[in-house]
Amino acid sequence: MKTPLQHVAAAALLALCANAASAADIDTAPIASSGWSGLFVGLHAGHSWGIGPDSDEFIDKMDTDGFSGGALVGYNFQFDRVVFGFEADVSGGDMRQEPLEFLDDGSVQSAEIDYTASLRGRLGYDMGDWMPFVTAGLGIADVKFKDDFFGFVNNDRQTFIGYVLGGGAEFKLDSLLSTGTDGKLLGRVEYLYTDYDDEVFDIPFDLGPSDLETHTVRAALIWRFN
Repeated sequence: MKTPLQHVAAAALLALCANAASAADIDTAPIASSGWSGLFVGLHAGHSWGIGPDSDEFIDKMDTDGFSGGALVGYNFQFDRVVFGFEADVSGGDMRQEPLEFLDDGSVQSAEIDYTASLRGRLGYDMGDWMPFVTAGLGIADVKFKDDFFGFVNNDRQTFIGYVLGGGAEFKLDSLLSTGTDGKLLGRVEYLYTDYDDEVFDIPFDLGPSDLETHTVRAALIWRFN
């Protein structure tokens, strides 16, 4: 016959086993996911500003800035709450440095970024109706430079290539508006910084290597296929 102490010990052991089993069920249960995987496409618009093109020779420091907008496409994979994927985008707009006088004789220089593009990886974390993310990859900028030197006008175009870093957040518009899209219509805000390798504009005299950096703050409207 069991003593009262044995009954208490047996009950405690049964309770401990039950608690362990419950904990195991919780630990092994899949994490609820709100779903961010799949193909997505979108449109984006915002403001971009740059430092450059600028050289140590004959190009005065320029500050290109203006509206930028374009399209994007990408694909996400999701494991539990971790989301990673790839994205490509292209942007056009009105990023320019208006004619800037650099000599007392009225000689001026100007620059315009016709388009930018990037190919990036992304890493995010599923927070339910929204997802913060970071991104990094390759950036491209097509830059047109114009020089009016003592009345002689020269033009050249160069493609700058560099790296992109940034981050932002996406959110399901269903959580804010009754869109009826079942989480497929997304909004996004993000910041991108791009540092390009130096390029030399090919005009009759040597301008020296020109550097370029750009910053972009933009919003996007995205449709996710899943």
